[in-house]
Amino acid sequence: MATGSEFLAFDLGAESGRAILGTLDDNKISLSEITRFPTGMLFVNGHYRWNIYRFYEEMLAAMSKVSAQKSS
Repeated sequence: MATGSEFLAFDLGAESGRAILGTLDDNKISLSEITRFPTGMLFVNGHYRWNIYRFYEEMLAAMSKVSAQKSS
């Protein structure tokens, strides 16, 4: 288990999103990709829209995954 500070960041791009876990320990930064997912668009009422509900679900899943890894 890491003894340093940990930060979970989300990068939401045009084609994909990802969750990155950053760890700061002994003045060193390490990054690990937790998950990656396609963002996709929805076509609603004649317009393309971000599927923010999917973003939310993917972010919750990433937080759950990190939590499960840390508790085992």
